Amino acid sequence: NCWKRRQRKLHALTLASANIAAGTLGGTDSLDIIGNFTWAGGTITGAGVVHALNGMTLNGTTKTLSGRPLTLESGVAAWSLGTINSGQGSIFTVAANAIFDNSFDGQYQASLGGSSVITNRGTFRKSGGLGTTTISASINNVMGGIVEVDSGVLTLNGGGTSSGTSACCAGIWK
Repeated sequence: NCWKRRQRKLHALTLASANIAAGTLGGTDSLDIIGNFTWAGGTITGAGVVHALNGMTLNGTTKTLSGRPLTLESGVAAWSLGTINSGQGSIFTVAANAIFDNSFDGQYQASLGGSSVITNRGTFRKSGGLGTTTISASINNVMGGIVEVDSGVLTLNGGGTSSGTSACCAGIWK
């Protein structure tokens, strides 16, 4: 039993930083990204959880999250450009110590078939853009989670649940 635990640990991968601009990040093992994680395009797919341990930058072109869990463990995920396509059982988790900051009028689409879920335990914020950001994935704002709209309109069309807090400061939450 002890040998099996050590063997599994050897298969996990840790990166000092990562920059995905095109192509596909796949696989079945977990991936820990310690430093700067920039996702500017391409596809994240597979079975193992990708852990952004200290924030991430989402910019560039279309990004696809297909069937793989992605967890923002701490820091800020600054989403400033590009559509996010998701589905096939994908789960994006914002941990309790993390902030997902949407600073433009974006689209997080559940467009790949199958389920697409955002689990918010931290802060999910729309901070910029005078128009609308549309989230068509199911968003579960769990206990301790905050959804905050400081600018424009945040439209949640994918359903979900909320046992957390919603704060509509200068913007509108639909």
